[in-house]
Amino acid sequence: MIYFDFKKIRFSFSFGFFFVLAFLCTDSSILAAYSLVFCVIHELAHLFAMREFSAEVTEVSFYGGGIKISSHGLSELGKAQQLAVYSAGCITNISMALIYL
Repeated sequence: MIYFDFKKIRFSFSFGFFFVLAFLCTDSSILAAYSLVFCVIHELAHLFAMREFSAEVTEVSFYGGGIKISSHGLSELGKAQQLAVYSAGCITNISMALIYL
């Protein structure tokens, strides 16, 4: 694992993440690049929603299966706010699909 801290948030990268990234880069199609960009946008939507509701993001982990965001204070949010945080990525995916179709 590779770790670094930036603005009180720990970022960690597993070697599985780099393996998947390298595998995607061997593909000559633009699909791999789009997949990576859309994955990052999806996770940024979750991060934005967490910041909007003042949930403290503590760690962002990049691993072979994707990206995981850990947060303190998410359980103290109301049910509607939790739903907004959890569905932010899905709503972003649907919006991007409608835009790019």
